[in-house]
Amino acid sequence: MNYKYLIIGNSAAGIGAVEAIRQVDPLGSLAILSDEPVHTYSRALISFYLSGKVSKERMYYRPLEYYQSKNVHALLGRRAKEVDFERRRVKLEDGEEAGFEKLLIATGGRPIRPKMDGIDLKGVHSFQSLADAEEVRVRLPGLKKAVIAGGGLIGLQAAEALVHLGREVTVVELMDRVLSPVLDAQASEIIEGLFAEKGAVIRTQAGVAAILPDQNDSEKVGGIRLSTGEEVACDTVIIAVGVVPRTEIFTGSALKINKGIVVNQKSETNLPGVYAAGDVVESYDLITETVRPLPIWPKAYQGGWIAGFNMAGKPAENPGDIAMNASHFFGFPAVSAGIHDPQTGEYEVLSEAIPEKRYYKKLVLKNDVPVGLVCLGDAVDHAGIIAGLMREKANIGEYKQELFKRFALVSLPEGLRRQKVLGR
Repeated sequence: MNYKYLIIGNSAAGIGAVEAIRQVDPLGSLAILSDEPVHTYSRALISFYLSGKVSKERMYYRPLEYYQSKNVHALLGRRAKEVDFERRRVKLEDGEEAGFEKLLIATGGRPIRPKMDGIDLKGVHSFQSLADAEEVRVRLPGLKKAVIAGGGLIGLQAAEALVHLGREVTVVELMDRVLSPVLDAQASEIIEGLFAEKGAVIRTQAGVAAILPDQNDSEKVGGIRLSTGEEVACDTVIIAVGVVPRTEIFTGSALKINKGIVVNQKSETNLPGVYAAGDVVESYDLITETVRPLPIWPKAYQGGWIAGFNMAGKPAENPGDIAMNASHFFGFPAVSAGIHDPQTGEYEVLSEAIPEKRYYKKLVLKNDVPVGLVCLGDAVDHAGIIAGLMREKANIGEYKQELFKRFALVSLPEGLRRQKVLGR
């Protein structure tokens, strides 16, 4: 198994690379290696799959004939054990090796699994992959009460699915509110109220200290003990306390890794012919002007696309990214981007809330340049316009009040509006 292009990872970044490579080089030998034995799928839909809103077929990210149509050798269900960068070989757990001229690392992230008593009991799950969702789905007939450890996006998506299925759900979050990395306090309060209205219990400022065995079966989950000392009975625990870049097979190699793999604007690593993209890398944040992991699906695809072009010999660069999160809970939309919850006085904040409608919008500016936003409910409709201005670092001082009233193109000066619409 020797390939001109080898991609480790079968999700957004890997697919982006395939499609860029094939635009430039339709015939060069290309393989995707993935430890998951399934066709490429959208991880963002696993909660909908669990709740029954989406079938497995609708989760597929590309058509079933995709690999054949792109002339890709799909090495699915095969785990990479080690990469020998000098010999340009990937060693697989089954003993075989795959050689490469150009390599893309798109291994994504792995869920954090904290060390605590009871973590290996039956009924403890992660919620990161299709296999995780299927494990929970198989147990649905006997699943009555679930505790979700973590009130972030993944945890709340799992909670929503189980509430939709009529199960009792308690969300336990160590911080003082849910979704604290992506929403401010007022927006979090609205989301918490929505979950409470649907019957979920939200416990903040408390962590899961231990998972307790069932009194009648010491191998199964029977409850959890909070950091406060309280105990909550349950038969299922979903661990959703965070995700970290999946870099463990590169430990001890010459590959440069901080929190994630370090890449330049071409998605190149410090090793010749080796690229990386997606949740496994550190990216340049245009707003904070820092380099950090930005686990966002569209960014992963874009990073893979940039990598694919450069692997195939067509120069391409990524100028940077914006941390933008979009979600729906019980059909209710929420969007945030950039510095959404500033803690110093150097920022100007414009906000509007209509509590009875769950309507909330917030615009954060620094020296009249938009650097952050939060939009809930109907306010999300034109959030993309603000995000575009953030990317451009546009000074909107002359029309910021009008723009805040209506996040719409009509609020922009004619020249800028014309540029947005016509591209000139």
